[in-house]
Amino acid sequence: MARTRNSQKRGSGVEKLSLDDIVTSSSIDLDSILRVDELMSALASIDPRQCEVVEMRIFGGLTNEEIAEVMNISDRTVRREWNAGRAWLISELSR
Repeated sequence: MARTRNSQKRGSGVEKLSLDDIVTSSSIDLDSILRVDELMSALASIDPRQCEVVEMRIFGGLTNEEIAEVMNISDRTVRREWNAGRAWLISELSR
């Protein structure tokens, strides 16, 4: 009973949405692009460094190592910021 209830809290049964698919899909409509832009602006106001890492990964195609070098931060920090920023965006996009 508790496991079922907890799995529902984590989105059991909800269609999984890949951020990479949203951003790189050739069938993206203008509304989706505007939504991603709005969310990136919101993320920038919440956590500018997270936003910068997400932008470099998604739109710049940089690796964690390249981002770490450009931003002069550790690779571990890049991974942490990427995971948090990506999770936030996916959460917001699935609303």
